[in-house]
Formats: sequence, C-alpha cells, structure tokens
Amino acid sequence: MWVRGGQSAPLGVWGSAGASLTLQETGARLEVLSLNLPTGGCYGTFDVIAGRIPDGRFTLPGTHTQLTGVYPGHFDYSAQYSGVVQGNQMTISGSVPSLPLTFGPYVLNY
Repeated sequence: MWVRGGQSAPLGVWGSAGASLTLQETGARLEVLSLNLPTGGCYGTFDVIAGRIPDGRFTLPGTHTQLTGVYPGHFDYSAQYSGVVQGNQMTISGSVPSLPLTFGPYVLNY
C-alpha cells in the first residue's frame, strides 16, 4: 500500500472541469477529457494508478489506456503519476514515456 504514516487521500471522487479521479481501496482511476490532452482529437483515455494515493507528495506507477474506437479498441502503456495532496485539493500530472506524452497538472477538489 502506498500510504505514508497511515495517512492517505480520502476515498471517493475528486474532480475539476478537465479531469476526475476516483479513489478506491485498491487504487485510482483518472479520467481526462480528451480536449484537455496535448494530443487532442483522440477517442478517449483513462488511467489506472496502482495503489492508494498518500497525503502529501507522491509518485506512483500506473497504466495509461488510449481508446481507439477501432480494433483492438485500446492500447495500454506504462505510465507514471505525480502530484501533491493538501487537504481537499490534489494536483496531479501524468507521463507516458513510450509515446512520449505528458498531461496535467490538473487541480482536483474532493
């Protein structure tokens, strides 16, 4: 588990106009509106972060899934997520080295 000192970000939905993050016991799912991605025009994407997000600064591994709308329907890439949680606000960014793609920062509210 990715929790430092027993403190982790509250479970539930964090959001902004450009992205939303759903935190669960086993990890998190980040959804970014395609218009807010630097590549633009994609069918859609979502990201899965492996583990709980701790209070304070974090860097966590995960997966970036690019939805294509044609067979096979999606491509999965290793990704890295970093940010900071301060109270009920989180700033999060992601990077996909193999594309190369970076996105964020997104400021999310609980």
